[in-house]
Parts: sequence; C-alpha cells; structure tokens
Amino acid sequence: MMISFLQSEEWGHFQEQTGVKTRFLALSQGKVLVLVHQTPLGGFWYIPHADLSLETCMEIKALAKADKKVLFIRFESYAPLPQLPVGAYKVKNRQPAETVLLDLGKPVADIFASMHQKTRYSIRQAETKNFRVSWEKNTEVFHELMKETAARDNFAPHPREYYDKMVNCPLVEQVTVYLENKALASA
Repeated sequence: MMISFLQSEEWGHFQEQTGVKTRFLALSQGKVLVLVHQTPLGGFWYIPHADLSLETCMEIKALAKADKKVLFIRFESYAPLPQLPVGAYKVKNRQPAETVLLDLGKPVADIFASMHQKTRYSIRQAETKNFRVSWEKNTEVFHELMKETAARDNFAPHPREYYDKMVNCPLVEQVTVYLENKALASA
C-alpha cells in the first residue's frame, strides 16, 4: 500500500504551522490525517490522498456525524472509489488527481530509454540550450513564478508565508530550471 505524503505526520505538522487544525482518526483499516477547516457556518474535514475504501468513508462519516460540528467532509481518495458513499457526489480535486512514480534507483540510461520519444527529444534540446537544473530552497524564485502562473491561469496562490513555511518542512525539496540566469519553472 502506498502512503501519500499528504497523509504523513510531517504534512500534518506543516498544516498546523499554517494555522490549520489537524487530527488523525484511528480507523479499523489504519489511521487517516484530517485537516479541519473552519467556515463562518462551522467546520469541514478535508482528507487528501488517503487510501480509502467505501467502508472507511462510512466510518469517517459516522465519526463526523458524532462530532456535531462538522458540516461536510471532502474526501480525495488516493485511488478512485468503486462506489461513492450515500449522499456523496464528485467535485473537482484540490490535489493532482494523478501522479507518476519514477524509480530513481535504475540506471539513467534505462530511465531515459523508458521515456516517450518526444520527452527524450525535449531533454536533449534543453541540454543543447544550456538549461540548468538547481536543487535549492528559494521561495523568492518560487513565489515570483507562482504569481505569474496564478495571473495567467486565473487562480489565487497561497500567501508568501505559506511557501516559506513549506520550504522549511523536512519532506520538501525544491527544484528550479534556469535558462542562463532566468528561472523558468520551479516545483
């Protein structure tokens, strides 16, 4: 079973530092990190990338009902649920719906060979144009690129302080791509 970092104790600690209350629910099939958000009408539980089944969703729903302060629960199961709990409906995910795991223990030549032809071509092009990849923690660069992306794609990014705290989280690494001295992308 794969556990997402969004279900880790470290992620819960980071969320607490940003002002979000957290709790771990002890369920019959393991524990689940719950982010407790407040609205003017009451609270809601957000459960990102948990390994959920219909049974665990029903168990969480019962705990939320018993709490009496929870307006709704937002589940984002790590794997698609075969059936939604009664009363639930699909909404757009907040987290990326799909991720790719790449085994970095393999030789670079094997990883490269397994890539799509256009991906290999793009990498070779980047190498000839002197792109540089830097593993550094630099929230200034990240925040500037995030502001540009948010303006272009019409969404509201987190405040700068959120990213400053995130960079200090032990789980986080930052990678930035430069062309000459201009940052083009950062994650």
